[in-house]
Amino acid sequence: ISFEVIAAMWIAHQRVFGFVARTDSRLRLLNLWWLLAVVLIPFATKLLIGGGGVTTSVHGVLFSFYAVVQISASLMFIVMSHHAVSAALLHESAPPDLDRQVARHSIAVIIPFALSIPLLFVTTYAWILWIIGPPFAGRLLRRLRTIED
Repeated sequence: ISFEVIAAMWIAHQRVFGFVARTDSRLRLLNLWWLLAVVLIPFATKLLIGGGGVTTSVHGVLFSFYAVVQISASLMFIVMSHHAVSAALLHESAPPDLDRQVARHSIAVIIPFALSIPLLFVTTYAWILWIIGPPFAGRLLRRLRTIED
């Protein structure tokens, strides 16, 4: 699962950074913080796999750590893309709403992970939100965007 998650993040990162014409020290620093969150994913995944036969509370802590790592990576990606747009670091060919596109996609990931955290201390099945939540949240956000337009 780590490989698939990291691959999806890398593809999104490459898509955004494909539009970056130049960098500055802040973008490089933000990118390193995002990379830290990505590097923590295999460790967080290992905690999930090795946590068999634990209490619901311990399960909640282990799975919440994974959720926090995912939320952190998504938030850093939003901040990075917003900075790239606001600091005019992008090629002219970049979509004018690139940072809003990244934010919508990232929020669709953040919402289910954030909602799962309190539920993880009640049920061991709250992680299912991680699978069904992002597509559902993405559709909901697209629908809200259509209503706004």
